[in-house]
Amino acid sequence: MVPGEADLRHFAERLGHCFRDLGRLRLALTHRSAVLGAGGSNERLEFLGDTVLDLCLSDVLLERFPDAGSGELTKLKSLHVSNERLAHVADRLDLAEYLQVGGGQCLVGDRTEQRLLANAFEAVLGAVYLDGGIAAAKRVVAQCMLSGDMSDALDRSPDEGNHKAALQEWLQARRRERPRYAVVRTEGSDNRPTFFVEARSGDLVGTGTGPTKRAAESEAAAQLLRMLLESEASDPTSGAGVAAGAEA
Repeated sequence: MVPGEADLRHFAERLGHCFRDLGRLRLALTHRSAVLGAGGSNERLEFLGDTVLDLCLSDVLLERFPDAGSGELTKLKSLHVSNERLAHVADRLDLAEYLQVGGGQCLVGDRTEQRLLANAFEAVLGAVYLDGGIAAAKRVVAQCMLSGDMSDALDRSPDEGNHKAALQEWLQARRRERPRYAVVRTEGSDNRPTFFVEARSGDLVGTGTGPTKRAAESEAAAQLLRMLLESEASDPTSGAGVAAGAEA
């Protein structure tokens, strides 16, 4: 269904920006599968929105973590620009209800949907920037990404984002083998790839995506660690080896 003007204005209210030109928002919500050629799709706005998001988040991180080094800031920012995080933001906005996609694409809750929604949110942010400038873009980022549970996540120490190290320490404490990481596939252009990675430990597999291999591995490690913790909680005897070692 093609969203009407009333639909677009309702979505704009959810964003927290009143568009002077609703055509920009409509374009941002049009996936290339819904049009002939890339000229009428949101790809160019997505490219712009990616840069705008990077700037807005960098500004916030510099303010909230005045003593953090560039490496720590980069690590933390990568967590908040991942497809998983941006798709979560899009879900809270009900963006899928307004996004135009062609018959070749289907929003069914899988990784394809996650990537589509993340890209569309970036395109929307690009449209906001063109319509109202960087101040408007910062307001949308603040409202949609830096409030509620999103704010709680952002206020963590940068070191808490080192999921690979946390997973490694957890496994070593239980005398298990190191996790195995593998790139399953890559998608996108050479200058804007998306990496799909698996992290394995025994029979459990965590998956992750990201603009870099490292970011994808971090997301996969975080998911695998959650699975391991849940598995240990449901089987108390699995931690017996650790307890015995501690008593010794």
